[in-house]
Amino acid sequence: MHYKAQTLIIVFFIQFLVFPQEKGNGSRLSELTYLYSVVHKDSLLKGEQFALDAFKEALKLNDLENSAKSSLYLGRVEIQKGDLDSAVTLLNKALEFSLQLNDLLLEAKCNAYLGETYFRKNNFEEAKAHLLISKKLLPVINDNYTRLHVHLNLASTYNRLGDRKNALDEAFEAEKNGSASASYLSNTYNLISIIYNDVGDQRKSVDYLIKSLKLSETIGDWKSTSKNLINLAGHFLDFGALEKSEQYFQKAIEIYKTHNDLHGMGYALMNFGGNYFRRGEFGKALNIYREALESFHKINDERYLAFTYNNIGEAYLNLDEYDSAFVNVNKALIYGKNSDNKIALGCSYHSLGKIAQQNKNYNDAIKNFELSLEREYIGTTEENYLQLANVYEILGENEKALKYIKLRTAIRDSIFNEETQKLVIDSGIKFETEATEKELDSAKSEKILLENKFNTSKNVTFFLVVFGFVLIGSVTFYYRNRTIGFIQKIGLISGQGDKRRLKKIVHLLEDQENSGNGKDRIDEKTKSELLQKLNKLMENEKLFTNPEMSLSEIAKILETNTSYISHIVNQEYNLNFSNYINRFRIQEAKRIIQTDLNHIYTFEGIAKDSGFKSKSAFNNAFKKFCGKTPSEFYAEFHS
Repeated sequence: MHYKAQTLIIVFFIQFLVFPQEKGNGSRLSELTYLYSVVHKDSLLKGEQFALDAFKEALKLNDLENSAKSSLYLGRVEIQKGDLDSAVTLLNKALEFSLQLNDLLLEAKCNAYLGETYFRKNNFEEAKAHLLISKKLLPVINDNYTRLHVHLNLASTYNRLGDRKNALDEAFEAEKNGSASASYLSNTYNLISIIYNDVGDQRKSVDYLIKSLKLSETIGDWKSTSKNLINLAGHFLDFGALEKSEQYFQKAIEIYKTHNDLHGMGYALMNFGGNYFRRGEFGKALNIYREALESFHKINDERYLAFTYNNIGEAYLNLDEYDSAFVNVNKALIYGKNSDNKIALGCSYHSLGKIAQQNKNYNDAIKNFELSLEREYIGTTEENYLQLANVYEILGENEKALKYIKLRTAIRDSIFNEETQKLVIDSGIKFETEATEKELDSAKSEKILLENKFNTSKNVTFFLVVFGFVLIGSVTFYYRNRTIGFIQKIGLISGQGDKRRLKKIVHLLEDQENSGNGKDRIDEKTKSELLQKLNKLMENEKLFTNPEMSLSEIAKILETNTSYISHIVNQEYNLNFSNYINRFRIQEAKRIIQTDLNHIYTFEGIAKDSGFKSKSAFNNAFKKFCGKTPSEFYAEFHS
């Protein structure tokens, strides 16, 4: 517990015993209350010492009201400073006072901030419990600021618990009360954007994100502006606008540098590194992750040190440098334990499991995947089940492999639940029908650029890709054939995701959604002709061997647009364009391996001749499509 919090509790008990009836004129207390609650209203840290003195003075005078208010204020200071255990102690003390006073407003505020604190501690059930108590009091306290605070934090909590319908309902309630605080409203827009993105409605996600960005810029909220820029950069990355994505990351980093915000700078660099990670440029990702590491070391942020070291370990893992991966993930594990962060620990144990699996230490792999599962982090749970199924299948324990496949399938069914999606969509329609306020103007040029790219992407996430209907179809196939070979097929699909494991639902927006009355809709004849021409380019002219070949270049050659090609490939092969190209590259690589009778090729040479930019990208794609590494395939074919 933080030293100051301990001091406060000791002071409380000693002074309450020694001076239980002491009274004074209260002039000093009134002065202190004025200094922290009015003069430093917008800067909690500046008012901290005055609040501490007021707390002591209120205890001397047995003034429950000011004891509660000053304790509440100090609890909020500890939240801001990141000392969450001290915050819980102080806020609970404030709650005790408010209950004795029967002060409903104070009770609501104490529960609201306790909910926020438990949310930050990743104890979402406890957070929900306190926030729901506060929500019950909203009709009688008539305080818009508290109302906004409660709805926004409940929305965040429901979202982390996977309850998208209630999350969206609470976020819309926060939006209705947004006039209480422009900063809270900006955060509300940002959260609504995240929820829509999680349920697959990327168009609305971007709409709300742009609204949040414009509002945060208007009010000069540089922290929210930076966060929005990072999220917008992620959208650009998903839609293939790599240069634009980098520009937004750089803007966010510059803002944090200007304000000397080391935590924000580290956070932005972490995400920027993820930009390169997701593109398979693991060396560049490593360099940026190291910059983030430097920022977090300066402020000794153990929670983010855990995540950053784990990201570095994952990058080394993808570069097949298993010793370096092991060293860095173990550092992540130490920091994760020090900060008692379940999410960081879940990720670290999962990464250690993969390293052990690569080194064929299967017992260690199983142990680490199970330790990861014990942390109950949904972002790694699904992949833990998959990896355990793979390991048990390698060991020939098919019953255990089947057990974990079934567990994983149950997660997929719960994530992609049509009824839940319908409830979320209905909530959105209901809110939009009732809304009466004018929306802020969108940044049209940015929005147009994004919308032109909607149909070229599937939404791949920072920590874990979620698979959608392909997986459900594959599961059906598995149960029809009852063969353990299905485990390898799921392994192929899982390779599409990056290693950061922030769960999103894969969803391809229809390319006709913004085309008016559908006059631009592609007909079957045109579709067939384009598909024939596209396959001819790949099979006869081998355009896939050009590592710089892009969707836009193909569209120019075929004299059509990127949306049509993306839609056709997805509909016909259930692949995005990148995986469609990589499928041909892997076929070419297999052909080279099979004809390399004199062993004159290196794997680097095979990767280059097949159209891959790097050996690591080649290895990842080969494992995804073939279920084994290039060296394993080579050995089997030439044995």
